This record gives sequence, C-alpha cells and structure tokens, in this order.
Amino acid sequence: MRWNRTLSIPLIAMASACFTGHAVGAEVCAAKSQALRSIMVFDGPPSELASLVPEQTGKNSGYWELGYVYDAGRSVWVHCQYADGTSSDVQLSTRIGKCEYEEFKNDTFKLSCQ
Repeated sequence: MRWNRTLSIPLIAMASACFTGHAVGAEVCAAKSQALRSIMVFDGPPSELASLVPEQTGKNSGYWELGYVYDAGRSVWVHCQYADGTSSDVQLSTRIGKCEYEEFKNDTFKLSCQ
C-alpha cells in the first residue's frame, strides 16, 4: 500500500514535541503539551523530499525498516508536525534498524525506534 500523506492528514503522531538535532535511542520526539499530528520519515534531509513509505501491520499500525539507509552511507530524518502548527526535523544519526508506529482513536500516535 502506498502511504504518502500531507500534514493535514495524520501519518504518525503522539503527544510530544520534537527538537532539532540528533536523536539517539528509542525516543525521537521529546514530550510536550501539544499533540503530535504528523510524522514523516525520510532517507536523508527532508529538503530532499525522499519520504519513506511504511509497511502496515494493521489498520492503525506499521513500521519502517531503516537499516538499508545506513548501509548505503546515508541517515534517516524524521519530520514532526504538532497540533499548534510547530514542526521540527530530527536526524537519526545513530543507526536505527526499525521505527514502529501505532495510531490511537483520539488521533494521537506512538512512535518507537530502535
């Protein structure tokens, strides 16, 4: 299934906020009072527009396998968009093998990367 949604339609979200910089470990977006309404995962900087399409594991869940991006000498970036209109780009400079998402009924999401 092809999955490329605009910021007006949630792709992945959770109640948190991202920061610009390098993320290490499972938490990509730091918690904040605004709900995360959309996340896009990119092969390289978001300005290059190389968004990645997740594999779906259920109606409201899925994942991205990301090891191949690092194997090719590139890095993964995550673009986070929040309910208040703010957004941030996070470079996952440490190798991440997989990011998984789950969407909840209240249009909030959980993203976990490892």
